[in-house]
Amino acid sequence: KSSTLSCVDFFQNLAKKSIGAATKHNFKIQPASENLVFPYRFYDQDRYKNALTRRTGLVKDVMTPSEPEWQPIDPVGFEEEVVVKNSSIVPHLEHGLEKVIFNKGVHTLRDMDTLKFNFDPFLSKIHQPAEVDFDLLPPFVTSSKDDVLHDLAVKRQCKYKGSTSSMSSAMSCLYFLFSKNRHPNVDSLSAPFRTTSTVKFTHTSSKPACLYLRPKGGIYSIDSDNGTKIPENQILLDLGKSLERFLTMTTDQFSNQLLKSSKKKDIKKNHQPDSFLYTRVGPFMLRSQQDCYHPALSGPWKVFDLKTRASRAVRLDCKNYDQVSSYRITDIFGSDFSYEREFYDMVRSSFLKYSFQIRIGKMSGIFVAYHSTQEIFGFEYISGTDIDKCVFGSDALTKKNI
Repeated sequence: KSSTLSCVDFFQNLAKKSIGAATKHNFKIQPASENLVFPYRFYDQDRYKNALTRRTGLVKDVMTPSEPEWQPIDPVGFEEEVVVKNSSIVPHLEHGLEKVIFNKGVHTLRDMDTLKFNFDPFLSKIHQPAEVDFDLLPPFVTSSKDDVLHDLAVKRQCKYKGSTSSMSSAMSCLYFLFSKNRHPNVDSLSAPFRTTSTVKFTHTSSKPACLYLRPKGGIYSIDSDNGTKIPENQILLDLGKSLERFLTMTTDQFSNQLLKSSKKKDIKKNHQPDSFLYTRVGPFMLRSQQDCYHPALSGPWKVFDLKTRASRAVRLDCKNYDQVSSYRITDIFGSDFSYEREFYDMVRSSFLKYSFQIRIGKMSGIFVAYHSTQEIFGFEYISGTDIDKCVFGSDALTKKNI
């Protein structure tokens, strides 16, 4: 069970006990080369079915396993087709945040020396979930309940349908298999992070994935198994929804349409739905939410993802987030209280997932808002190319793995 060799030993012992003539049934096992992509040996299970059928104390038709036949995997075997582009109007950034996209690096909400605002002061205070009317936001619809996704899968004769959120966890597991648990690349960071003996992906990002395959009309929906309990990071999930609108709506729009304290009820009825991109990849019909748009971005789609990143102290103790929200990001570089530390943690915990999500959604990168659940500290735009280099190491390895 722990290795192929122990499995083969089991069948050898089975043959010895049942027949009593081990010399007549020698198994030739050749150790796998360390240079092979997959250092495992796969044997056809049908060849051992007869070995488990006993007749008068003898094993029937014991077969000696032959050398496995290796076949290369075609990395570009799937045809890709964008079926529906932008099912609704894609929002754009407000409050002067567009400049972050075209100027690399961290942009702090306040000047770190003078404490003067670099952006709209409205962004300094985060409205808590109790203040936001979440009933006015479009609910998340799983793949199995998305009628548009199902109809497109039927028309394109797909066998599976899923979303970026349900697919990325399984794709991460496959990447760890193909890359032999390759570590992320942090060469772009300063010495305290580069000199760490082993920079690994976090346990959360590398844990097994649990999915539901729900059949409907011959098509399987791929849904994530999020369990039945309220997650410990529920505050981050709620703020993620509200902050997306917070960054893409004007001050008046957000205050009048989404806050419970608003008295302008008539405006709330015209709230904009989410926009999605639907893409067929081989037998899969995939759905990706389009968070934000800017016409000056390179590429045909000109969209990017919005990510809200809570500070390290909050992420490590989400249950008591209100008690640790005083943790502040005060420096650009450094092992603690810095944007570099937050970037380092993102590389290890989220960049692999982000890489798959922006690729499925044809996005150019991610826009990150660093916060403490009480206030926003700063913003950063990270291109898909930079994310790939941190995860895969190079452009060549990126193409092979994807």
